[in-house]
Amino acid sequence: IMPSLVGSEMCIRDSIQLIKKTPTNLEAHASLANAYVVLSRLYQTNGSEALSKENKEKLIASTQKAIEEFKIIDYYSPNDPWVHAQLASCFNDLEMYKEEIESYELILRLCPDDKQILFRLGILYFQQGHNAKGLKIYERLKELKFSRSEDLIDFYDANIKQEYYVSSL
Repeated sequence: IMPSLVGSEMCIRDSIQLIKKTPTNLEAHASLANAYVVLSRLYQTNGSEALSKENKEKLIASTQKAIEEFKIIDYYSPNDPWVHAQLASCFNDLEMYKEEIESYELILRLCPDDKQILFRLGILYFQQGHNAKGLKIYERLKELKFSRSEDLIDFYDANIKQEYYVSSL
């Protein structure tokens, strides 16, 4: 076992013990969620470039546990954009793009002029084939004078390229 895995597992055990003593301590839940995220990242990068079946299963399990902890925090603090950003990241790791989009849309309801969130959501819209929504975000970023708004349009054909390559096989 790699030393960083051992450290993550110890952090998880410590956080769980703290939660057992103070079940509604949001900092303890955040600590546990972050430990699961770190653990999932270790499984993502552990070993060769292609994930082994075992590491993929561990990655999924630890990310799902992180999601559950973030949902607890969300229950007690539903208007915290940080929680939804963490959930979006976890959903991305699990290739749950619909849920990732929903998380970013919720953040935008809380912070409507967050240019970075708008940009990420625009990319996701284009990648998932929601081009009209992506173009609407592009226009919004132009209105906000976001320096990377032109970069967003590069993703316009992200979904089209995938379909084209698949259909040309």
